[in-house]
Amino acid sequence: MCHICKKEICDCKSLQEKYYVCSCVRCHTNFYLKKTPLLQIFFVNGKMELKNSQGPQLQWDCQRASRKAFVENDRSMLRLNFKETTNVKCSLSIPENVHLVVNGTNGKVDFEEPRYHINLKLTNGQIGLSEDTSVKYAYNLNVNVGKLDNFISNPTQDSYKIEMKLMNGMIEKN
Repeated sequence: MCHICKKEICDCKSLQEKYYVCSCVRCHTNFYLKKTPLLQIFFVNGKMELKNSQGPQLQWDCQRASRKAFVENDRSMLRLNFKETTNVKCSLSIPENVHLVVNGTNGKVDFEEPRYHINLKLTNGQIGLSEDTSVKYAYNLNVNVGKLDNFISNPTQDSYKIEMKLMNGMIEKN
């Protein structure tokens, strides 16, 4: 049974204590993270909306996710692999201080006031970022062909590191 929608679904199994993977055509999945891990998200074509989680809980709701779009779990890393899913659309809630790596080919990725570190590489698309004015960010942003809004970097020891590389498209403030 899915922990979010409470419906019986195609495949739901426990990987470890308090770690569950639910995989179906419309995927709702819940992870409780015990420490600050590396979270990787891979996709070819898609739209990702990322916001802050209310606690140590990683949640995602993905439309058009196939059974092949599965989670790979390691002690220090969690990987969401949507490379074999066409036009995936996900909404994710990311816990604070996670190191997030996003690799995509074509897409739109929106970050809402991130309180986690970001390393993003996208070939074509649009990246939107709304800043949390109560935290500091250290930016390293690069757009080869396109538009880059002006982001003010404040690199300190407690800054969230935001690194984004985009070949074609725009990185804009939301």
